[in-house]
Order: sequence, then structure tokens, then C-alpha cells
Amino acid sequence: MVYVDAREYLQNVLETEYSADTLAAFAYAVGGIRAVAIGNMMYAEKDEAGCILKPSKNDFVRLAVPRTCTRLNTFYSLQTPSKKFTLRKTF
Repeated sequence: MVYVDAREYLQNVLETEYSADTLAAFAYAVGGIRAVAIGNMMYAEKDEAGCILKPSKNDFVRLAVPRTCTRLNTFYSLQTPSKKFTLRKTF
């Protein structure tokens, strides 16, 4: 499994803005990489309206790498995050 620290990767996104979910959605939209966000959506303290009161300690994205894949598939999955440098500047 591959974990990416979404707060480190998307430094311009606020802690209360679900950076892990943003990165997971972008990984799927850009590279078709399945991912799950592990962070504020799951573990943050929220009020009844769903607003974050206290962010979670960590905000990670777990990339789903298939067990049976070719070398080309693996290289593609590893190159896709480099496309996200434009995302860093966008937010």
C-alpha cells in the first residue's frame, strides 16, 4: 500500500477543507487511480451540521495498487502524482 500525506502534498488547502478527499478525487480524475481518504472525513470532531470543530491528527490518502499489474501500470501510477504539481499551485 502507498500512503500520501495530503496536508504535506497540498499545503495551500486548509485543514478544514478535506485535503485528503480532494487529493483522492483528483488522483482518480487525472490518473484513474483508486484511492481512499483517511483523515478529516473519518476522524475529525464535527458538530451536528457536519462542520469540523477539530481536525484529525493525520490526513492521508491510501492509493490502491492492484496486486497483479504490469510494470507499465505501476510506472503510470507512480507518474500520475507528478501531474498534481499543477494542483498544488491551483489551491
